[in-house]
Amino acid sequence: MAYLYKMKLQMQVCLTYRFEVFAKIVTRFILIIANVFLWNCVYTGQQNISGVDRAQMITYSVLSSCLGAMYHCGIEGSLNKDVREGNIALLLMKPLHLLGAYFAEDIGTIAVQAVSVSLPIFLLGVLLLPVQLPVSLQVLPFILVSYLFGFLILWLLSALVGMFTFVTMELGNMGVVKNMIVSILSGSMIPLWFFPDQAEKVLMMTPFPYTYQLPLGLYIGRIGVQEGVRQICIQALWLLLLGGCVSLAWKKARNKVLVQGG
Repeated sequence: MAYLYKMKLQMQVCLTYRFEVFAKIVTRFILIIANVFLWNCVYTGQQNISGVDRAQMITYSVLSSCLGAMYHCGIEGSLNKDVREGNIALLLMKPLHLLGAYFAEDIGTIAVQAVSVSLPIFLLGVLLLPVQLPVSLQVLPFILVSYLFGFLILWLLSALVGMFTFVTMELGNMGVVKNMIVSILSGSMIPLWFFPDQAEKVLMMTPFPYTYQLPLGLYIGRIGVQEGVRQICIQALWLLLLGGCVSLAWKKARNKVLVQGG
């Protein structure tokens, strides 16, 4: 119940700043329009590039923006703030898992972002742009599972980056660098299908393509169900690996705080 309360409280906080929600919708849609012009130029004189046509690529760009709004991982900032202000030792003494509390807050933010930002952007895309619906209803469960696993991968990566605060006492621009790496290597900006074959093969051995590219590729039909199931299994393996790393890092960080805090 404590985690549900944290989630509810975070939702109320997000709904307080209504102008910020409106600004996010406008900003993201302007970026989408810019991407549409870009892909229209790229597809000039070409019907298909790497197995993706113009309408599929525009759909991919719009949905990537929608996913970006729902892939909220605020644990980096929360950890950085609590460690810098010296609140971390007191928070660790509370009868709830601190990482679980951070996770509940992020889920609350995602719930609000999904309804107030992602859904309006998607509807605007359907009404004003050639945004397509999913290739079939059968693929929807696989899209949802791949999105869930993709978010968990990003959240665990953010947690690992956030734990550097226990060593450096200040993250600085590490979170920004992580976000830029994710943007480039996840396929959120440019799908890895457009990369050279060798570069794509190397990047597919990292966790990044399984955050954005997998659910988006399933949606537009570029990734088939059979291949999607295989990649979802790879997502699960990355979750186990990253989950183990986060658990180990958190145990060491927690013991360090308790020792230093007396």
